[in-house]
Amino acid sequence: MKVNKTQLIRYDNNHYSVPAMWAGRTLSVKGYVDRVEIYGQRQLVATHPRCHNKGQEIYNLDHYLDTLTKKPGALEYAKPYQKANLPAIYQQYLQELKRRHSRPEREFVHMLLLHRTVGWDILTRALDEAFQKETYHLEGVRYLAEKLSGKHIVAIPLREGKHPHLETYKVPKPKLSRFNQLLDRPPGGVVH
Repeated sequence: MKVNKTQLIRYDNNHYSVPAMWAGRTLSVKGYVDRVEIYGQRQLVATHPRCHNKGQEIYNLDHYLDTLTKKPGALEYAKPYQKANLPAIYQQYLQELKRRHSRPEREFVHMLLLHRTVGWDILTRALDEAFQKETYHLEGVRYLAEKLSGKHIVAIPLREGKHPHLETYKVPKPKLSRFNQLLDRPPGGVVH
């Protein structure tokens, strides 16, 4: 089956989502009583609970987050977000973020991406705690998610070519021998 431009593949009169990188490509679909598995290049691309109704669109919000990082303004109008059945705190947090942040949708989409490291339950708890503490920025939510999960979350890397002024910037390696002078000083001594 061929994936359409909205990242959906048709199977048994229903449409199932796949990650953005598979849009426009031909994939294999295996239907089971309880699930639908979608394969590309012999690897599992997506799994969905099987829908036995007809004419339905079954979305996985995660499949659309990479696309939404490029067009964050479409977030609230995107069917995958609308049909995600996220807890109320997500909408409450986004509304408050809109009042306090210059680019709220972009910031929020990057927050949603944190679930890939910590899971939706931890992210929900982190957003709830951030809301209670009036912390309305990505770094604060990342910190809370790390604290709740015990996992270190790697910051989103800068895209190549997006910041050409940083390409020539070099950070010199520290000279560790300079720290040896600290070993020769008596306790409480001052080093300049």
